[in-house]
Amino acid sequence: MKKKTRNFIFNAVMIISILAFLISGVFIVRNIKSPDQSSVLAVENIRGMCETERGGVAYFIKSGSSLRNGDRLTTSPSSEMTLSFGEDSTIVVDENTSLEVISLDEKIILSVSSGKVFIVKSDKDMPLGIVSSGYECSLEDAVFSQSVNYGTVSCMVYSGKAVLDGNIIPAGTKTDLITTEDGNISESGSLTADSLEKFFIENAIRSSEEDLCFTQDELASVLRKRAEEKLASSGNVNTLSGADDGREKKYCTVTITCESILGNMDKLSPAKTGYVPEDGMILENTEVYFFEGETAFDVLKRVCETMDIQLEYSFTPIYNSHYVEGINHLYEFDCGAESGWMYKTEGWFPNYGASNYKLSGGENIVWAYTCRLGEDIGGNVN
Repeated sequence: MKKKTRNFIFNAVMIISILAFLISGVFIVRNIKSPDQSSVLAVENIRGMCETERGGVAYFIKSGSSLRNGDRLTTSPSSEMTLSFGEDSTIVVDENTSLEVISLDEKIILSVSSGKVFIVKSDKDMPLGIVSSGYECSLEDAVFSQSVNYGTVSCMVYSGKAVLDGNIIPAGTKTDLITTEDGNISESGSLTADSLEKFFIENAIRSSEEDLCFTQDELASVLRKRAEEKLASSGNVNTLSGADDGREKKYCTVTITCESILGNMDKLSPAKTGYVPEDGMILENTEVYFFEGETAFDVLKRVCETMDIQLEYSFTPIYNSHYVEGINHLYEFDCGAESGWMYKTEGWFPNYGASNYKLSGGENIVWAYTCRLGEDIGGNVN
């Protein structure tokens, strides 16, 4: 009897110990992943999969999470996140970027080991420092971007100023820190719009800051010029012929226009003015190849990928079709409560999704932005 009692007590103690260990583990993980409301730096928006490592535990971070000292952040391909702090200050983290939160005390200090960041620093009460390759770039009130790639750190100032290793970088200036076997070499020069990568141009336009060293029209024109050059390099101007893989091709034409916005600029979100071309044409009439069974949505996706035109869409199961939310960063409701994208072919606005519109060849497909539920572009959803 005593032996059975001892065994029972031993087993009970073991079970309690195991449960206590598991419960404590749950609390530890919850503590690691739970938001720290006292943090001054928070994750505002996430696109794709972004990971953080905290206390040796890695997990996918969510919008609304607060960051702590020591957090390591990594963005995957085709991913992006925005960090916010103070009043209207943001840090946009591009895809394939790794950074670490060094300090959130009297000064925010981030270490960027690779990738790109775009910063709008308008909160003068909280200084910000970006550390790369052993150098710290300090910001008080500035629009700034940094690229860290293969031993080269590029610091670009669009407005205000930055201080790098005690030296002031004024607006309109780019400074490169190049790591060599003999040490670091610093090279400075003028910042030009056509030297900027697409990520920086788009965020500069999105920032809607009025005192940048470039106007939004200058930045948007660079994107349009690159798109035109890309189209021309495909072989024939205004034709996407694609690679010859032996499959039979057919052709249709695609046009993307937001002309309706030109007469409604007072309704347009100020942050989106740089995405509206002067003539309203995002893509001139362009011949695009397709294969048997493909749809109007398939060719829109193809031409946007080839021409580097931003496209965002979602799948709607109830209609078994993709819904186009935004093209060229112009989204539904950006120009009023009745605004958004519609498509027509041969002058007709189909009453079903573009994913269900099968192509036969020779169609003329027009994607048009409407500000009045189609009434202003020759169609009506009512």
